[in-house]
Amino acid sequence: MHCAPPGFVSLDSMSTDTRIHVHALVDQLEPVQLTALETLLQSMLDPGVS
Repeated sequence: MHCAPPGFVSLDSMSTDTRIHVHALVDQLEPVQLTALETLLQSMLDPGVS
């Protein structure tokens, strides 16, 4: 049986409106901000990798 990590939100449980809103915000980022966000997201998804 697969157990999701604490705080994990299934894509099925996240509203479509929320996903669209987040994508719209990401689309407004400057390249340096997008790079920082990528690094942040990677560290959130795999905190053991630096």
